[in-house]
Amino acid sequence: MKNSINAILNLDKTAIKLTEKRLKAGEDPLKLLEDLRIIANMIGEKYKKGEFFVSDLVYAGEIVKEISEIVRPKLSGMGKRER
Repeated sequence: MKNSINAILNLDKTAIKLTEKRLKAGEDPLKLLEDLRIIANMIGEKYKKGEFFVSDLVYAGEIVKEISEIVRPKLSGMGKRER
């Protein structure tokens, strides 16, 4: 998780590949979404401190959106397995 967080906070799209690896390794998609929530809060804090600018927010948001689009289909698959 720490690598994913650092990648996003460094505005590095390798966070997407790291997420895919975590899913393939069997990590809980709900945990990944919780990580995204934590990351979003951290990004907001960086903005408040003046460490991020609007363009950084937009780019980080794009990375987070891409990751959530990868994770979401796995959530619907979880519900089907439990039935």
